[in-house]
Amino acid sequence: MLLNGTQDVCSAIFISQATFFNLVASFTGTSQADLQHQFDTAKGNYFTQEVNIFSSRATALEHEAYAVSDPIAPQYMIQNCGRF
Repeated sequence: MLLNGTQDVCSAIFISQATFFNLVASFTGTSQADLQHQFDTAKGNYFTQEVNIFSSRATALEHEAYAVSDPIAPQYMIQNCGRF
């Protein structure tokens, strides 16, 4: 939750250990290499999904950052100052 009471855009962007554990907990394999391959594949897919979520929210995140920082003095010419 943001200071102004609105929903934080980042609230769903985090690496959940429980979620990731549930993805890999049921893996079985015939060798350590087989398990490692399954784990590496799951990890790669999971991180790709997380990056995609973050990327899709990048503009909203930038708007939130400017909404917080722009009103703070001193204001400089390089600031966005609410021009979204």
